[in-house]
Amino acid sequence: MATGFLQVMVTTQTAIPLENVKITVIDSASGKLLEDKTVYTDASGQSPLIELETVDIQYTLDENNTTVLPYKNYDIVTEKEYFIRGENTAVQIYDGQTTVQTIGLMPRPTDFGNEFERERNRGRVQKLFDVQPNLQEGTNDYILQRVVIPQTVTVHLGRPDAARQNVTVPFRTYLKSVAASEIYPTWPQQALRANIHCQISFILNRIYTEW
Repeated sequence: MATGFLQVMVTTQTAIPLENVKITVIDSASGKLLEDKTVYTDASGQSPLIELETVDIQYTLDENNTTVLPYKNYDIVTEKEYFIRGENTAVQIYDGQTTVQTIGLMPRPTDFGNEFERERNRGRVQKLFDVQPNLQEGTNDYILQRVVIPQTVTVHLGRPDAARQNVTVPFRTYLKSVAASEIYPTWPQQALRANIHCQISFILNRIYTEW
């Protein structure tokens, strides 16, 4: 069985490292608690590396793979006295790679009730083998006269025709999010660079020609 690694970094909402946070790992698919993987954070808020079973690297490199999910999902539970318990689901672990999961815990209110029992962050489970085409052309309201590298971009949180919220995020933050959703960390460096360059080109093209 292939193995990957998980390191958890826990801070307060104001980025102060939290020591002695209990970190529990659960197999997302089976719901099994991995008792031997329970660890605690150090003074810098970091956990030791946690070795976890995953899927062989070959499945991330095989473009014809349409049956095997090329990574394994785990859920992470973080607990510390006087803080709301955190739950992060569907954290992806890849063969030979270290996944760094940053978690910010919220202080437990003095009037603590059931509504503050836990803070859950659901990871997105990728639908790798059931993807429907959803490409919609822009309206071409106007065309910029030169290529612009934006500081921020506006993102529609849903399909183009869905009644969803528009949010504005830093360009680099958006690019990192797109890259993390489109590529695997196990790919050769040249493949990573090529794909990220394509993503940048696509984003700038949409801005230059349509928005």
